[in-house]
Amino acid sequence: SSGINAEYGDEIISTNGRASGNRGNQLLVAVLQSRYPALFKDPEVEDTVSDWLDQTSPVPRRLSVPGYDMEFCKEQLRNSVGPPDDTLGQGVNRDEKLILAYYLFSKHLTDCEGGHNNPLSRKYFKMPWKKSDDISS
Repeated sequence: SSGINAEYGDEIISTNGRASGNRGNQLLVAVLQSRYPALFKDPEVEDTVSDWLDQTSPVPRRLSVPGYDMEFCKEQLRNSVGPPDDTLGQGVNRDEKLILAYYLFSKHLTDCEGGHNNPLSRKYFKMPWKKSDDISS
């Protein structure tokens, strides 16, 4: 598993002039698309993830997810075969796709304030998320 720290409040190198074009953010999208292609290659989910990555704070991301339900996500992951899983996200409606996408997105991204020349605080170093962390109970 991997985790990506997104720094905000600093100038970023971007391929499209927006935060979503930050190379780290592009890596996050590529990882999620390779692990969950049916979900993260859906055009509507791709557009929403791009919008989330353009936010300078995690709060608007969470507020943009209709009816967020962590238990729904855990149930979907219990039935999942991966990662990689090319079926996760199939057979669910638009809102459920966004709920799943946000859940997985938030497990792989940590926002942190800082600059590219400053050391990353120890509090941002943690073991990578694994599906088993959330579904065993």
